[in-house]
Amino acid sequence: MKKKITVIGDVMIDWYLHGESSRISPEAPVPVVKFKESKFQLGGAANVANNLKHLEIEPFLIGATGNDHFGSLLKEHLKAEKIKFNLTSEKSFQTICKQRLMSSNQQLARIDYEQYFHGGKLTNTFNTFIKNIAKTDLIIVSDYGKGTIFNARKLIQSAKKLKKKILIDPKGKDFTKYKGANLITPNKSEFENIMGKVGSKRDLANKAKKMLEHLNLESLIVTLGSEGMYVLKKSNKKIIGDFINAYPQEVFDVSGAGDTTISALGAALSEGNDIFSAAEFANLAASISVSKLGTSTVSIEEVTSLETSKGNKEQVIVFTNGCFDIIHSGHLDLLKEARSYGDKLIVGLNSDKSISKLKGPERPIIGQSERKKILLALKYVDEVIIFNEENPLKLIKKLKPSILVKGADYTKEQVIGGEFVESYGGQIKLVKLAKGKSTSNIINKISF
Repeated sequence: MKKKITVIGDVMIDWYLHGESSRISPEAPVPVVKFKESKFQLGGAANVANNLKHLEIEPFLIGATGNDHFGSLLKEHLKAEKIKFNLTSEKSFQTICKQRLMSSNQQLARIDYEQYFHGGKLTNTFNTFIKNIAKTDLIIVSDYGKGTIFNARKLIQSAKKLKKKILIDPKGKDFTKYKGANLITPNKSEFENIMGKVGSKRDLANKAKKMLEHLNLESLIVTLGSEGMYVLKKSNKKIIGDFINAYPQEVFDVSGAGDTTISALGAALSEGNDIFSAAEFANLAASISVSKLGTSTVSIEEVTSLETSKGNKEQVIVFTNGCFDIIHSGHLDLLKEARSYGDKLIVGLNSDKSISKLKGPERPIIGQSERKKILLALKYVDEVIIFNEENPLKLIKKLKPSILVKGADYTKEQVIGGEFVESYGGQIKLVKLAKGKSTSNIINKISF
C-alpha cells in the first residue's frame, strides 16, 4: 500500500516560453527571441506533490490560488497527474505564476505574477490540514514566503499532537517559526541569512549544530548545490553530522531542485529509512533533477538506476526481469543461475500498473512493495528496480548490464534489450526452465 504524504504550502504554475535567438534587437541591447513553444508545469508546493507522485507516494496537496486563468491551469495539471488537492480560491488572490523566457536551454528573463496571501483568508486551508493529517504518514511544508504558511507553529504543534513527522523547506529571515519541526532543509544562502557567512566545513558544522539546538530540531539538512549537502541529526544525547558529496551531473536547470530534495526525503523517511539513507536518496534525486530542463520530476527508477550505476564500475552486472507474482521454484532456479554469471544480479520488477496492463486488472496478486521485499530476501538477488513500462528496455539502456538473462522459452532474438546489450559486447544467456512452473498455473490450481 502506498504511503500518504500531506503537502501544504505555496502552490504555483511555471510557464516556459521557448524560442530561438540569433540577433540583438536594434531597439535596445537585448536578444530578439523567435517564439517556438509554450509549456506549463507545476511549481512550488504543487511540484513537491508531483515529485511525490512520481516517487510512488500518494500526495494530498493543500494551498491557495486565485479565481483566475493560472489557477484553472494549475488545477487542470493536478488533475492530469491524478494528484488529490484542496486549494482555497479567493477573488482577491492572484495565483502565483513564474514565466521564464528560454533560448538554447538558457534562461533569458523571468516574470513573476504574484501577490502576498493574507492569513486571515486562509482559515479554510488550515482547517483542511487539521482534518487530513490524521490519515497521513508524513507532512511536508513547502514555504516560499508567499503567505500560505501564515502560522507554521500551529502546523508543527498539530503534527506533534498526532505524532506525525513534519519536514519543512524554509524561507525568510526568522526560522524560530519552525521551532520543534522534525527536519528543515535550508539551502546555503538561506542558512547564511540566519547564521551568517560560512567560512569552512568546520564553520558550517558548528553553525548547523547551533541552529539544530536553538530550534529544537530532530534533524537539519543544509543543501550546498554542487557541493552536496550537510546532514545533522540528534541521536540520543549526541549530535551526529556528515557531509554527502553531490553526484557529478551536467547541470541544465536548478529550478525546483529544492522541491525534488524535500520530496525525496519525505518519500524515503515515510518508508522507514533513517535520515542519512534518506539524504543519500535525496542527493541522487536532486542531481537527476538539475540535469533536466525546467521544473521536473524524478522517478524511483531513475534514482535507483543512478545509484546502481555508481557501484557497477568494474563489476560483471547481470540483469533479468519479470513480474515475480507468487515466487515459485522456477523463479528460484532462474535467479540462482543468473547470479552465477556475474558479480551482481539486478532484477527489473514490473510495477503493479505494468502487470495490470500485461495480464489484466485482476493481477498482480501480490503488490510491488511486497514482491520487491521477497526478492531482496533471496541470497541470489543484489538489487531490485521497479519499472512502470510494459518492458524493461528503458531500464536496460540505463544500466548497461554485462549479461542479460531470460528463460529458454525465449529465443535470443525475442529478448527485449538483447540487441542493445550485444551492441557493446554484452551477452544474452537463456536459462532452461522447469516444466509446468508458472504463477498462472498456481493461480488456476488455487481457483479450483
